[in-house]
Amino acid sequence: MKEDLVPGVRPDLIAEYLLCAMTGDATDLESIFTGDVRGWNPTGRTESLQDMCDTCNRRRDTFSDVSMRVNSLSVAGERATCEWKLKAVHSGLLLTSNQRRIDPRGETLELPGVTVAEFRGGRISAFRTYFDLMSIVEQLIVPF
Repeated sequence: MKEDLVPGVRPDLIAEYLLCAMTGDATDLESIFTGDVRGWNPTGRTESLQDMCDTCNRRRDTFSDVSMRVNSLSVAGERATCEWKLKAVHSGLLLTSNQRRIDPRGETLELPGVTVAEFRGGRISAFRTYFDLMSIVEQLIVPF
């Protein structure tokens, strides 16, 4: 990776965050986020590093064979924007925010999206992640 244009801005952390979120692995979150991180995505909000850890732990073992492709990445000041595509196998129970159970069927989920992240001290301090929530529903729920 080339030298950062702005010291402390590490766009590679966006990919690390997304992979942690999909795999449910919260072990490296302290190196990715500030303690007071704030964030949003179509499934909920984050108000702290502890919120991020709790969210990841709820997803542990939900997805396997997780991979990610970065389609574009741009940095402006202390902000990075990453367009990405995640692929994962739905291999474990998924509980929605309203406690609906989605049992695994071994389907491969493909999810394109965009994350905008702000950095402070070499870690993500705020983020907004955009993706089509209905796309996930259509891929994981058997039509009636």
